[in-house]
Amino acid sequence: MHIQSQITDRKKLSLTSLIDVIFLLLLFFMLSSTFSKYSKLEISASTNGGGVTTQQKTNLIALDGALIRFNGQATNIDDLYAQFAQSSDDQKTILIITTSPQTSTQQLVDVLSKFSNIDSLNITIAR
Repeated sequence: MHIQSQITDRKKLSLTSLIDVIFLLLLFFMLSSTFSKYSKLEISASTNGGGVTTQQKTNLIALDGALIRFNGQATNIDDLYAQFAQSSDDQKTILIITTSPQTSTQQLVDVLSKFSNIDSLNITIAR
């Protein structure tokens, strides 16, 4: 018994629907993306040598995982911001931020963005 296979003619693939799908995907991703402006943070790293030439206050914030320490005492970031925002000295205050290996980058960015709008602070990041 001889079985004859059917030969079918393949139709050409229509690209019209593919172009429509690509256009819809492009439209979806354009409309779902955010168009917010990203602000930049100025970061100054600590340098070797050279001391402070003028009389300035120096404060230390240590980021240790989820814990924030100010001059050795555990504190809340909002309370710390209120304390620095209320002090209106004519002289610049040096704020040194240290991090531990457990500190996330997001936590460092949160602290920097919180304190960057206080003009009397000179923020330095140290390891």
